[in-house]
Amino acid sequence: MTAPVNQTEIADVRGSVHSGSGDQIDNSTHYYQFLRLVRDDPVPAARRPITAGDLRWLRIRFEPPPGFDKAERVVTGGVVVLSGPTGSGRETAARMLLCPEGEEDNEIHEIDIEAGAAAALGDVEAADRLLVNLSDLDRWTFHGYHRELRSLAAAVEQSGARLAVVINQVQEAWLTDELRRRVVPLGRPGAVPVVLTHLAAAGIDLPPDGVDRAAGEVLEAAAMSELARVAYLVVAESENRRGAAADWLAAAVEAIRGYPGELGQLLDRHRDGRQRALLFAATAFAGARLDTVAVAERTLLGLIGFPEPEQHWLEHDGVVGRLGRLGAEVADRRVGFGRIGYADAVFGRLWDEYAGLHEDLERWIADTVVTPPLADDERRLAGDRLGDQLLRSRDGRSVGRVARSWATQPRSEVRVLAYRLLARAAVDQHVGRAMRRQLYEWAEDPSLPARLAHMILAVCERVLTHTHPDVAIVRLRLLTLHSAPAVSAAAREVLVRLADDARLSRRILAALAKSSRIDHALFAVLAAPHRVDHHPWTRARLIECWRAALNDRAVEQWSPLVQAWLAEAGTRADLLDVLAAAAGDDEARAARLFVVARDWARRADGGAAVFAALRDRIDRQQGVAEWWDDGRTELSR
Repeated sequence: MTAPVNQTEIADVRGSVHSGSGDQIDNSTHYYQFLRLVRDDPVPAARRPITAGDLRWLRIRFEPPPGFDKAERVVTGGVVVLSGPTGSGRETAARMLLCPEGEEDNEIHEIDIEAGAAAALGDVEAADRLLVNLSDLDRWTFHGYHRELRSLAAAVEQSGARLAVVINQVQEAWLTDELRRRVVPLGRPGAVPVVLTHLAAAGIDLPPDGVDRAAGEVLEAAAMSELARVAYLVVAESENRRGAAADWLAAAVEAIRGYPGELGQLLDRHRDGRQRALLFAATAFAGARLDTVAVAERTLLGLIGFPEPEQHWLEHDGVVGRLGRLGAEVADRRVGFGRIGYADAVFGRLWDEYAGLHEDLERWIADTVVTPPLADDERRLAGDRLGDQLLRSRDGRSVGRVARSWATQPRSEVRVLAYRLLARAAVDQHVGRAMRRQLYEWAEDPSLPARLAHMILAVCERVLTHTHPDVAIVRLRLLTLHSAPAVSAAAREVLVRLADDARLSRRILAALAKSSRIDHALFAVLAAPHRVDHHPWTRARLIECWRAALNDRAVEQWSPLVQAWLAEAGTRADLLDVLAAAAGDDEARAARLFVVARDWARRADGGAAVFAALRDRIDRQQGVAEWWDDGRTELSR
């Protein structure tokens, strides 16, 4: 079907591309096949958007810290700065302040520190709830961010939005007077009440006097995240075992302590190298089949060069008996440990004790999970445990090495492990910045293996757009330049989907404008007339993009979009304002725009009036009364 002459159809960025010889390839099939796998695969400890349901769930488990009542009064003015010690639950308190009871449907936008607060300036609306955590910044970085923060706070107060800023106690002295007046120091809520509130919300009633003194002391020394884990473990115990709530709590407390004394005795009792290798295998692959653990043990011994025994294996004790001496249980041919968190605690202790073997241990697990005999759940268990230790060791280089190795494997089940690892690492408190930089370096390589590129797409779309949107957009933009059509098309599609959110759309347009050469195909979709709203920041970003487009002498690249805008300009004069502003006082840009608009007007019904209106606006931009001597609607020139 052919469009009327006064309408122009802008093709989207989807579909198949056939370039050169060979079979036609569906551009994005591989990415969407992979995306279906990870969509239903929850990543442990990965950040994700906080939904209204999450906020309601959190509210009934929230124990207000000392100072919270004052913070509630201060935030009514628009801006509150929350100070407190690490692990005191400042971010949770900030979320409760931004969305008090009954206002959970207001989405909380986390300001991306790497992008700077300026990314949000001018893009603040009355219903916005903004959160920025500066507590990990050193003094030099904090001062560099401070001016933008002051401007953001002013914009929030003017618009009627709300902003919560999280800092540490030392940073209070670094603030200017106007922000220091907004500081509310938060104390740490009692650890036992926090845990008991969580348990009560889950239907587990435990009175305060049911917590013994030793457990209470451990809880008081634990971070808020550890208290949440204690509550989680107690609930898990209540679902899986019989017994009393006090017993479940005691077991959970011992789990977060890591069974310190007991593990030391365990290692003292088992000094034989083969027995310790079996302990490594049983804890790294806890929950796996007996066969898997047995093969993992022998693989580890071979990898580290442990000498072969003088006696034949058949002359040694069997693996089930040896596991029993280690405290492991074999039930339904699955290897496990009876106490919650025990396998992870033992594996972590072994990892620390044998720090010199980290590269060997990394290779052992990374290679083992690739082998076909493993079941998917066994891969996930071992892969996540390796990820736990690499992140705990703050070893970003090893995280990148393992993730790349898994991401380029042909088996999709292994590639899911890479996604799970990267999704966690990209937002990790300690290695997150380095991993986001690694994603950038990978994304800017146009010959990057397609499977790894798809991994980056998934991490950006599923994780980073919610925590570091500007970081995600930059990496997605780089992947649109990938040499493989399957990757570049999928990256464009992700950006187009993200652009359904007006705020993200403005940020994508800003990224396009900063590119050395604008992506005309992507711009044509993002700037289709029906997508253009009246937000002042949208106008500013569109003007920047149009300038970049009009600078391109290949008029055929951008003329269809101009024609689409002109076709709508009869009822959307704002579109003409943007085009004229983009042409500005640059004669070359104005001349190119003039020719395209004139040729369109000759064919389109009602085109003469639209062309005259555009020409008037260009004249004003150029600072001249007229360019032409004859009538304003003359199209013959």
